[in-house]
Amino acid sequence: MTGDTSSLPQHTVRRAVHPPLAVDVLILESTYGDRTFRPRKVEEAGLLDRVQTALDRGGHVLIGTPALGTAQEILMVLATARLQGRLASDIWVDGQTRDVNTVYASHAPDQYPRLARFIAMHGNPFLPDTGMVRGRETR
Repeated sequence: MTGDTSSLPQHTVRRAVHPPLAVDVLILESTYGDRTFRPRKVEEAGLLDRVQTALDRGGHVLIGTPALGTAQEILMVLATARLQGRLASDIWVDGQTRDVNTVYASHAPDQYPRLARFIAMHGNPFLPDTGMVRGRETR
């Protein structure tokens, strides 16, 4: 039994691989089904373009996401853009995402070497003390 899987590598998790065992029954929840998607790099560039356009107009950007998974992927896209000089604004997290990030930061690097290398080079993008994101208490 599993939830969504991805055959493409992500910033925070490995791509799904087929286990080397015979399976008689597989129960799988999948939000996306068999739809075709644009390449991830295209989607990330589009997100950054929309964020930068709003900031250039003097606005702010609020990205509502599930607190686990999507939020960390988007944070990695934004943090990487900041490191590359393509995004100069502060990145804030609050609510459940802030709380989930604390737990995620403690466990995900052990499971995903790519994320561990990023953290070793640049700091943990999920914790406010690295300066990549800023946390806000929700009342």
